[in-house]
Amino acid sequence: YHKTRELIDVATKLTYEEVGKDNLSYANFRDITTVGTISKHIKANRAFRGSSPFNRKGNPDERDYVADSYLKVYGIESEVSLANTPEEIEEFMKDVGRRRLDSYTLDLYEKSKAEAEEENKPFYATCLGGDYYTTGIPGKHGDAVKDVFKYMVKRITKLEGPSNPLYFHCNEGKDRTGFFAMVLEALTGCTLEDLVADAMLTFKNYYNVSVVNNKEKYDTLANLLIYRHIYSILVDDPVNSLPKINWYEFDAKAQVEKIIGSFGNILSECAQRYLFQIGLNEDEIRTLNAWLTAEEN
Repeated sequence: YHKTRELIDVATKLTYEEVGKDNLSYANFRDITTVGTISKHIKANRAFRGSSPFNRKGNPDERDYVADSYLKVYGIESEVSLANTPEEIEEFMKDVGRRRLDSYTLDLYEKSKAEAEEENKPFYATCLGGDYYTTGIPGKHGDAVKDVFKYMVKRITKLEGPSNPLYFHCNEGKDRTGFFAMVLEALTGCTLEDLVADAMLTFKNYYNVSVVNNKEKYDTLANLLIYRHIYSILVDDPVNSLPKINWYEFDAKAQVEKIIGSFGNILSECAQRYLFQIGLNEDEIRTLNAWLTAEEN
């Protein structure tokens, strides 16, 4: 964690003057199919990721406003927050209501409060702790991770059809959001290169870190953060094995490349196994995969 903070000091985060406040990248907002060859495996307008559209504390300089505005532009019908307790969400929404006359997220939240059935709720929130990526994804937060994926399945089934986009975020749309994106991408057969590229695009959006302008920092961040997430998908029995790993000494990149080098692109098979091991059944996994990959009717 401390090494990561040294590499991406918040003071170096790009400002809206540098990026453009109305730019998608300013809010780290994107359809996950816009990176690499992901569009060969996932259809556009299914899954969007980005920063919080309501948490001003976690995203100063109106990033929340930009994210919220693009939810409306793209007609997002479902939103999943991965970073806050229900009590925090309620306070954030009160703040949003005081600050804005028009908030798409606030509308989704109010609709969810009025709905009795979970699958009808367009807004879902759970709190995955900030130490999330160092302790092993499912090891400490397994039930919450499982519940998010189960909500996704219920929601997309209720909406009936592939073209009902879903937006998932934490605060910055970096660590927790990055992991969920990786699982979806891996499930549909995306390549290792695509998983890394999508995850690392966040660091370009926020800190202008890329292979071109700072390869050493890019590679270090990828090994510290991104390959840990990918290893969490590849490893057998993640619920029991991941919490035992000393992540500060573990070379996740080397292990991931060894597995892929030995067995080829087994990310889809491993993602299915991962989802099954954390509590999804085979029908739910098939439903999720079909929604991501299905052609428009």
